[in-house]
Amino acid sequence: MTLSEERAAALSAVSIFSETPRSACLFIAPLLEEITVAAGEEVIERGEVGDARYLIERGRMKEHDGARVLDTLARGCVFAGVAEH
Repeated sequence: MTLSEERAAALSAVSIFSETPRSACLFIAPLLEEITVAAGEEVIERGEVGDARYLIERGRMKEHDGARVLDTLARGCVFAGVAEH
């Protein structure tokens, strides 16, 4: 399986892309940028205007409001300020 096919499969597994045709996911897949985030590293700050959506492919992350944990996101979750499951 090629990287584009793997990414297209990952997109298809996410609720917001679940009804998107495979051909469209294959078109979108090469446009995705992969980032690696270290444990404890901040991805997006509360109130920050985002220009991207993030799909968690591996691992988990916690959504915080100060010291309070609002949610724990895992594989298949999409977020950009407000998490979508």
